[in-house]
Amino acid sequence: MKLFPDIVRDINGPKTNSQSAFDFLNRSKRLRECDIRTRLENWFSRYPEDEKNRLVKEFGLKNNENKFHSTFFELALHELLINLDYKVTVHPQLSDTEKNPDFLAEISSDDGFYMEAIHFPGKSDKERGQETIIDNIKDDLNERINSPDFFINVDINGNATTQPRRNAYIPNLQRFIDDQDYSAVSQASSAGKSRESAPHVYKHEDMRLKFSLIPKPESQRGSDSIRNIGIVSEFKWSNRHATFRDKIQKKGKRYGILNRPFIISVNHLHLMDRIDIEQVLFGNEEYILRHSPNGSISENNLVSERRLKGLWTKSDGPKYRRISGVLVVCGLNPWVTSEAGIRLFQNPWATHPCPSSLSRLPQAVVRNKQFCYEEGESLQSLLRMQ
Repeated sequence: MKLFPDIVRDINGPKTNSQSAFDFLNRSKRLRECDIRTRLENWFSRYPEDEKNRLVKEFGLKNNENKFHSTFFELALHELLINLDYKVTVHPQLSDTEKNPDFLAEISSDDGFYMEAIHFPGKSDKERGQETIIDNIKDDLNERINSPDFFINVDINGNATTQPRRNAYIPNLQRFIDDQDYSAVSQASSAGKSRESAPHVYKHEDMRLKFSLIPKPESQRGSDSIRNIGIVSEFKWSNRHATFRDKIQKKGKRYGILNRPFIISVNHLHLMDRIDIEQVLFGNEEYILRHSPNGSISENNLVSERRLKGLWTKSDGPKYRRISGVLVVCGLNPWVTSEAGIRLFQNPWATHPCPSSLSRLPQAVVRNKQFCYEEGESLQSLLRMQ
C-alpha cells in the first residue's frame, strides 16, 4: 500500500489558493513535490500495516485541510519516535477506557510513555471559513481578471459568511483596470502619489474589499506566467493562547489517570514564542514594585513573579499532574522543515515525569523556580532530513 496513488501528475506550477494541500502534493510534477512524496512514502513504509489503510483515507480526505495536516503530523511523530529508538504501538489499548491515545512508545517494559498528537492551525472554525472565502477571491483575481499591466493589491476589512458572487464584482473590477492608463499610474507611483488615486471598492455583507493597482515592470507586462495578485492585507484580532490552552486541557482529561508518563504533542503551524508557551502552561509573568522598609525604591525592588493562572499552576496548587509534558512543534508541514522547531516542556509537578530517554530533545525544565532551556538535537536531525 502507498500513501499517494499512482496517477499522471499534471501540475507544473504553484498551488492555487483554494486548492487542497493533498490535491496539489499528489498532482504536482515539480521536483520539490516529488521529493516530498518520496520522503513521506519512506515514513509510511515504516508505519504499522494494520493502521495504514486508515492513515491513507484520512490523509487524502477531500477538502479537509485539518485532517491532512493532523495525519501528516501523526506520521511525522511516528517517524520521530522510531528514530529515537522506541518501539511504537499505534492506538494502544487501555484497561479503564475504550479510548485510545495515538501512541505508546517503549524502550523497555519500565521505560515508556503514552503520546497524544494535536494539530493546532492557530485558527478557529470561523477564521478558517473566512480564510476559504479570501482564498477563493485570490483565485478569482488571478484566474478571471485580465491585468497585463498591473498587480492588484487588496485591502480586506470585516468578515463575511458567504462567498461574494463573481458576477457581482469581477466585471466592475475588470472595467476599473481597463480604464487605467499605465503611463499615468507609473508616473504617480514613481512620484510617491500612488495612494492619491481612487481605489475600486466592493462591499459584501460586513466585508469591505479595496482594490488598488501597482504597475508591473516593463519586463513583466503581458506575461501569462506572472500572477495578478500583489499584496493582500487583512486586519484581525485573535485569542490563540486560550485556544491552545483549551486543546491541551481537553486532551489532558481524555484518558483518565494513566500508569505511565503522558505527553501531549502539539504541532502549531505558526511559530510561537517561548514566552507564549510559558504563559499558557505556567501563567503570565508580572513585574511587582516592592517598597524597601525605609520607603525608598530602587531597581532591586522591581521583581518578576508568575501569576499562577496557567494550565499547570493555580493558586491552590498544581493542576493536570497527569500530563508529564507538552512537546511543542512549531511550523512543521510537508513543505516547511528547515525552519520548524521542537521543544519538550516538562511539567515539574507531574505524577509520572518525562522519561530520561527523551533527553535528545531540546528541553524546557524548571529548576529552582527558574526556567532552564536546554538544547538538544534539531527536529531536522531527528527526522533524518539533514
